[in-house]
Amino acid sequence: HGAEGVGLVQAVVPAAALNMLVMDSFSMLYLPGAMRLHVQRDDRGLRDQHWQSAAWVAVLSFPIFALTFGVAPAVVPLLFGADYAASAPLLAVLAVSHYLGVCLGFNGETLQVYARTRALVWTNVASVVVGVGLLLWLCPSHGPLGAAIAVSIARLTGTGLRHAVLLRLPGFETVPVSQKRIWRRILLANAAIAVVGWIWPFLLPVLVVVVGAVSLALLRSTAHLLDISRSFPELMRVPLLARLVGA
Repeated sequence: HGAEGVGLVQAVVPAAALNMLVMDSFSMLYLPGAMRLHVQRDDRGLRDQHWQSAAWVAVLSFPIFALTFGVAPAVVPLLFGADYAASAPLLAVLAVSHYLGVCLGFNGETLQVYARTRALVWTNVASVVVGVGLLLWLCPSHGPLGAAIAVSIARLTGTGLRHAVLLRLPGFETVPVSQKRIWRRILLANAAIAVVGWIWPFLLPVLVVVVGAVSLALLRSTAHLLDISRSFPELMRVPLLARLVGA
């Protein structure tokens, strides 16, 4: 589909990757603690740390996901110009694959801690094979949208396979109920924003206010599950922060 099709996809790839920003920052905190717990053979503690970290990055990354998915039709023309308005669906598709990986937590890092190198290699190979196959199938007929779908499914394939391997590790057999509650609230919050952003679009300033309000409501509703006062007690010393998040 020529340079135009390539440009439509390439323009929004960095914006979609912003969904990984919080997770990349948290990984520097997660790995040392995970290694220490593994050396101590504290599988339960490592499991708790994994899902607690996953909950934090999912909630903190939500505003970015809301902007790159829920209100993408308004954000893309502002960032890249009216000529790239057709890239909004592409950004939304790519953002979904990035954010779902965030919600599942540090699967790859945890598998590294347990030295599951072979599983990591094979999940990456499967992701590449699926991606290339889908690109060859979807791009000729669907152009840039086909490319975005193919890349997203490839990412989700690797993420899903790593999660399946993770659930076979000692202590990781089930997903905590608290994590499922956070996922449900994230789903509801995103649905509310997507309705406003895609079905009843408003001016961008209004949408930004909606995203901020819903993100704050999500943080307040999950504060007890995130256990803010125990995880980051220093934050509670910031004036009005404890009242703001309802902790």
